[in-house]
Amino acid sequence: MTSLVWKVKERMKESGIATVKDLHSRMKSIEPTLINYAQFARMVSAPPGSINARTLAVMASVLGCNIGQILAIGE
Repeated sequence: MTSLVWKVKERMKESGIATVKDLHSRMKSIEPTLINYAQFARMVSAPPGSINARTLAVMASVLGCNIGQILAIGE
């Protein structure tokens, strides 16, 4: 069965971003209308059932990677 592989925490570590709060703050500085912190914190811990494309794009930008390095399809 195919599954989603969510690599946000790995990308945060590689980018030198230590906390979810810091990642969220950096993302909000780019896109102020992003989801609130509580929703975002839950989303970082486990792959979300759905995610706004803009949120994913801003996350990739802040983490200095492409979307495929955050969200991949695994087995």
